[in-house]
Parts: sequence; structure tokens; C-alpha cells
Amino acid sequence: AVRKVRSRTMRSLLFILPLTGLRIAEACDDRSVGSKGLTKAAIVRSNNEYFLRVHGKMEKTRTVPLVGKAKELVLDIAQGKKIDEKLFDVNPSSVRYHMRRIAKKIGVNRLYTHLMLHSFITDLLVNREVPLPVVMELAGHSSAATTMTYAHPTLEKKRVAVGKLGYMKDA
Repeated sequence: AVRKVRSRTMRSLLFILPLTGLRIAEACDDRSVGSKGLTKAAIVRSNNEYFLRVHGKMEKTRTVPLVGKAKELVLDIAQGKKIDEKLFDVNPSSVRYHMRRIAKKIGVNRLYTHLMLHSFITDLLVNREVPLPVVMELAGHSSAATTMTYAHPTLEKKRVAVGKLGYMKDA
């Protein structure tokens, strides 16, 4: 459904959100959130590696490595842009509109941009077992409790966890 979005920038952004943990205000450079005039999301290159430098909530800055598809999409969008230019020149309400259309097409009741951050954190923390401090930093959280509210383990993950106790034996 995302592939049918006409705007290349919008299509790329919809793919990038769950791959980077960007919040919609960060990705869309919504300066009303308070960034002291700084570009919210900027590409940084160091030793042939690419990162997103993100000025997020509470004036925190974090660095998110760009790898795989996220790197490819971000570099494609960045071509021809100036250093201080918005990376994703789209309106947050437009992103939300496309999310609602995609949800309708795939038959999902609730699909919203902040859910992409939940997916990012759950995938790293629960599915790929990335250490909590790393996930906290990628998400821009200063509290483990905040990060944990975004993690949603599946029933199968819970089953495996309880099974490690050794009390559950196949009947």
C-alpha cells in the first residue's frame, strides 16, 4: 500500500519511520516543537558511514545510524538538498492522512505515525534482543521505564521466556 503513494518523499518517509524511530515532528522538521531553529533531522557522514542527527523532544540530540534500506532511502531524498534544508519537506497532517489511507487499504483500524516508534522499539528490544541502553539512546529516551512502555512482547516471546524456567514440559 505504501508503494502506491505518489510522492517519492512521502513514500520514503513512510518506510523510514519504522526503520529509524523518528517521530513525525522530527522527520517533518516541525519547528513549533522547539528546536532553537535547528534542523530537526540532518544527515551526518563519518568514515564512510551515514547517520541521522536528530534534535528531538526536550532539546535532546541523538544519532541514529543509517543502514540498509533506511540509508538508501535517506540518501536518495537528500540528493540535491542544501545542508540546512529540510530533509523531508512534507506536512505532518499529510503524513497522517496517508497513514489513514494505508490503514484502510490493508484493513487495519488503527495505524498512526507514533505506532512506528512502538514498532521500532519492539523490534529492537523484544525481537532482536538489543540491549535496553542502546534502544533508549536510539529512541531519545532518558528513562528505561519510558522505553519499556513502547515494547510489546508477543505471546510466543512470553511463552519462550516462561519456558526458560524449565517448569514447562511438553505433556
